[in-house]
Amino acid sequence: MAGIRHMGPRIFGMGLELSRQGGGIGTSGIGETNTERMKRHLKERERKIKKDLEQYETVRAGHRQDRRRRGLKTVSVVGYTNAGKTSLLNALTGRREYVANQLFATLDTRVGELYLPKRREKVLVSDTIGFIKNLPPELLRAFQSTLSEAIESDLLLHVIDVADPMMSLKIKTVEDILSELGLSETPKIYVFNKIDLVPKLKRAALSKKYKEFSPVFVSAHAGSGLGELVAGVEGKI
Repeated sequence: MAGIRHMGPRIFGMGLELSRQGGGIGTSGIGETNTERMKRHLKERERKIKKDLEQYETVRAGHRQDRRRRGLKTVSVVGYTNAGKTSLLNALTGRREYVANQLFATLDTRVGELYLPKRREKVLVSDTIGFIKNLPPELLRAFQSTLSEAIESDLLLHVIDVADPMMSLKIKTVEDILSELGLSETPKIYVFNKIDLVPKLKRAALSKKYKEFSPVFVSAHAGSGLGELVAGVEGKI
């Protein structure tokens, strides 16, 4: 549904162009017919997906209620798109979820288990969609069901691509969206991913700058730093 709402406004512009090709302004050329057909198709799909999402959210809400009843702690992986969230989930839990370098590659919530050896218990770790700058409110609402896991989590792992030249801006973007979701006060750990791509000097500077967020440095792809991250989760949750 988010994709439909993201594409919808573009249909009008496409229709104008097709209309010009089909007969010009003031005529009912083929462009106008195609535009109306596309609009109807998108509306029908949106209605169906909305109904499916309502059913999906009912099931997810039941799962969350069951976890609370059983006293299970939950950790949510959040971050800017393409920061490596799903790769981190896979590395921590042994799952093999789809990984792609593209916008909204993760559209639903994937959940895995992470064993905490010192506490001798398991926690649930969930992946969420990647955030983007200037995320439209309608898209945020469309993704609400997939973000419910993060909203009700005991701890957030904010995954950051440490090799990204726009890293600081993207950190702020994610924090702004978390604030909109009412998650500013939720405990979090900054997980700087892809650390094998930057010098150790940068790691020291980031540790000092983001000390309040208990920064951990990992390479989800190589599997390095995961033990330190697990220890960090044990200390925060």
